[in-house]
Amino acid sequence: MKEAFRDWRDESNAQVKLEIWEDVQAIWNVDETHKHYVLGKAGIALNKFLYRLTKRVRNGCVDHPPKLYADLIDQDEWDEFVARVTTTFFCATNRERALQADCPSRILRKGYAKLEQKILLETKSEEVSLPRHTLYRKARLDKTGNTNNEKAREKISQIVGLI
Repeated sequence: MKEAFRDWRDESNAQVKLEIWEDVQAIWNVDETHKHYVLGKAGIALNKFLYRLTKRVRNGCVDHPPKLYADLIDQDEWDEFVARVTTTFFCATNRERALQADCPSRILRKGYAKLEQKILLETKSEEVSLPRHTLYRKARLDKTGNTNNEKAREKISQIVGLI
């Protein structure tokens, strides 16, 4: 993995992004107004690719790059990648980031807007929006209406007590 591909948003990737955009335009008839969208999808694909490789390393495949990508990743790049994703700093940083969300939302990719729409449809409400505290609470409950996260339970009870 090239150093530049650690973060797709990095400005050092401008040339690569330009080449990707030119390749896309050579194959498909895509208007310039869709460039941001197309390159965003390329960034998502890169993140998924790096995630799959990291998962592979954590499952014990550390000797050589996957056969499918052997022509794209040379052995030195692979060794550097393996060293980076197996360092305690890398793992600790990701663990710390996950722990910072002391009251994680359970809505995943749905997002608050779609959660709000779902609640309004289910309740057949004539309201156009819901109070933020309602969405916050609903986003932290499981399908049975409970939460197993003690911090989330505390915050929800604080919010309900303030109303």
